[in-house]
Amino acid sequence: MEKKHSAVMLGAVAGDLAGSGRSSGDAGSLADGFPLFSPQSKPGWCGVMTCAVASGLLECSQAGSTADLGRFVGAEMRRFYRSHPNAEGYEPEFREWLQNRRMALCTGPGCSPAVRVSPAGWFAGTLEDAEKIARISACVSHSSSDAADGAVCVAGCVFLARCGRTKDDIACNVRRFFAGDAADAYGAGEGAGEGNLGDVRRGISAFLCADSFEEAVRRAMCGAANCSAAAAVAGSIAEPFFGIPDEIANRAVFLSSIEMSCIIGEVSGAANNAASS
Repeated sequence: MEKKHSAVMLGAVAGDLAGSGRSSGDAGSLADGFPLFSPQSKPGWCGVMTCAVASGLLECSQAGSTADLGRFVGAEMRRFYRSHPNAEGYEPEFREWLQNRRMALCTGPGCSPAVRVSPAGWFAGTLEDAEKIARISACVSHSSSDAADGAVCVAGCVFLARCGRTKDDIACNVRRFFAGDAADAYGAGEGAGEGNLGDVRRGISAFLCADSFEEAVRRAMCGAANCSAAAAVAGSIAEPFFGIPDEIANRAVFLSSIEMSCIIGEVSGAANNAASS
């Protein structure tokens, strides 16, 4: 039996690494058997910002109050940006926001809140809490209700998968935010070429059509407009549902920066302690 890794919150990071250096169509088709990680695989903005949100949630938890959650998350996103300014894929408006504390919130329906939100699903004790944390983390940088809804949807999927709910349950949650059948949307190729929330939906659909973590990430990349974003979303949900094979998890940790690896370790330790208490 394939051994699964015990770390948490690594799914988005692994998906981001798999998609890095690949543009639309580069991954090929699912049948091609392309390598999951390429020589160009390196930490991109999806993985970096996922770790930043996790760091903000840890800081807030240690402070013992959720009142300043948005401030903690925003500060950690900017701190992680300063240490990873060359990570691939930052949306131009989001990069400007990260660089300028006085800049107004991003107005576009960017996918950034959704690709970085998986820690909300791991930290929360209820679906309501996961959605609340996700919306706060999204509104730190984006004013668009679509961007926030994308984040809330993904966080809910992560939480439900973590709680052992079925794919039908998760798909039902998705339909609260996206019209139509998410799995059918993947089969019809929807999400490809739409960018932003199109790749968020594609990542969710890829998970729903997959039978393993690796298949979910591969499916997400095939035909995605932004391979890293789609794969990060798919990996976020696939991790608690399927688990991550040791080989993939170890490679993802190896390719991550030291700062990212430290946060993943801290979050995993906190999650494992909570589970045993």
